[in-house]
Amino acid sequence: MEPKVAQNVLSFGAFEADLSTGELRKNGIFVHLQEQPFQVLKVLLEHPRELISREQLRAAVWPQNTFVDFDHALNTAVKKIRHALDDDALSPKFVQTIPRRGYRFIAEVQPRALNTSPGLARRSLDAKNRWAVAAILVLSSVAIFAGLGKSAKDHHPSANRVSVVVLPVENLSGSAEFNRLADDLTEEAISRLSALNPEQFGITARTTAVQYRNSQKTAAEIGRELQVDYIVEGCLRADGDHIRVTGRIVRTNDQSYIWTHSFDLRETDQSTLDTFGTAIVEQIQKSMPQN
Repeated sequence: MEPKVAQNVLSFGAFEADLSTGELRKNGIFVHLQEQPFQVLKVLLEHPRELISREQLRAAVWPQNTFVDFDHALNTAVKKIRHALDDDALSPKFVQTIPRRGYRFIAEVQPRALNTSPGLARRSLDAKNRWAVAAILVLSSVAIFAGLGKSAKDHHPSANRVSVVVLPVENLSGSAEFNRLADDLTEEAISRLSALNPEQFGITARTTAVQYRNSQKTAAEIGRELQVDYIVEGCLRADGDHIRVTGRIVRTNDQSYIWTHSFDLRETDQSTLDTFGTAIVEQIQKSMPQN
């Protein structure tokens, strides 16, 4: 299925999707959307106003050797897309459901103009420019978080802002099939925490945090390097259909655990992610300064 719209950055309404980096933004602000839902959205955006069947989406997003409950996985992915776009299934602005057949992206989709000066044609970024833009965005994110974290670098209890990094959840199951669940748990925690009041709370960019995957550095060392007050970490283990997810929050100034909890789960659906993300947010909120 060849894309009708062959462009790296596609705009629709207040949103734009960068198909090369898998990022969704609204009015220039990053909107969290996990990898699999983004891939579904990508297919729909590449074929605007065209009915995309469920089988076409299966072939494009779920390889034949992927063993999942496809109907549930697709329904969950579309639900997450609608949540990210603030869309309504009953009165859609973007994603329309065609019962028992598939989905259609109904909004106008436009390749983003790289230069808005009159008379200049729209064109794609070449590979060199894309890498340059990506590097600038990553470096800017690091600089912003470092700057905002300066007031908390001494970790005074009276600081007005709490800063946190969410490290990648470790898959200790011994099976690669749980790698996606570990990544989804990490992204869910980041997404929930990112929704907190930015004047009280700052979270390190995922692209920065991922560099500390399987790091042997101490909590104090990570805290100094990223200028964060707390580290959120987690791991999952599996035995048959029984999954145990453990989450922990570490205070970096004294390397003490302020919270640790294990969740015994038997399903890997959205409720799993909700349970983990909600618990992390509740504990972090308790540590935030009270006005």
